[in-house]
Amino acid sequence: MPSEAEENNNQIPKGDEAREAVDALRGYLYQALASAIAWVRLPENGRLYLEVADDYAMLINNKLISVQVKDTQQSGSITLNTQGVKDAIRNFVKLVKDNPQLDIQQHYLSTSPIGKEKRREHQISGMAGLEYWRDAAAGALIHPLRTYLESDRVDITVKTFCENREDDQLRAELVSRMSWHVGQPGYEGLNQDLENELIEFGHREKILTPSEAAALAPVIVYAVLKCSIKPDRRQRVLTRADLLSAIEPVTLVSMPRQQIRELMRQLPTIDNPLHAGKGWQKLIFGASRGWRPALLGQALVPA
Repeated sequence: MPSEAEENNNQIPKGDEAREAVDALRGYLYQALASAIAWVRLPENGRLYLEVADDYAMLINNKLISVQVKDTQQSGSITLNTQGVKDAIRNFVKLVKDNPQLDIQQHYLSTSPIGKEKRREHQISGMAGLEYWRDAAAGALIHPLRTYLESDRVDITVKTFCENREDDQLRAELVSRMSWHVGQPGYEGLNQDLENELIEFGHREKILTPSEAAALAPVIVYAVLKCSIKPDRRQRVLTRADLLSAIEPVTLVSMPRQQIRELMRQLPTIDNPLHAGKGWQKLIFGASRGWRPALLGQALVPA
């Protein structure tokens, strides 16, 4: 039987459960995972902004892809009446107004499925509003959706934006530029997606084994979180060069300088030790498992 001390150690402290911010923390972690995946996928000429234009935004040349991330599956489905959806539409309109030089798209990522509005008058042609939005983006009549977008159910800035555009303009400048990515995987699935992206990245760049790449996921997420809380919004940006810098420690093997000198004394006397053949490679690999000959030149630079 456990002792009294062991029983006391296993007791959970009592407290106000209403103050436990588990849902909020899960949401922040989910956002960080989604941002990390975007970072790994970022092209060489891209920039990833964190908590600037949106939860995160990718700027590639003059194209801005703004993304809102919502881990809301436990809250149920989403509709055009969901506050997060309304905020996303308003945010898109504001981004377009504030950045006329950019080609802007908005993506709304949510773990929730699309739901149907409870009141029939809030549905669009008898359909769930977000389902009709997708149809309208693909060519269905804009007018039924316009009725919602110009109603008192939306922000005044959205209403004004829509009233100033003909149907074809509204489709091209708003409806087709907002995408609703619902039913996204939860935390575990998204974490697996990040590991898979890192494995593909390591293979493509020929710098990491699959196990090394997958183990990098926490490092990448921490880097995202650290960048996200910088006070200066101009510094909340990540590039492909930043990604390579973040993973560099995993691709290098450190050796004490004295051990390198000992190895150098045992090397054949040739101009280029990298051409010493299999015997030299066996010596190096034997001294430090996993040593990468391509990096030896960095280690052998004289102090």
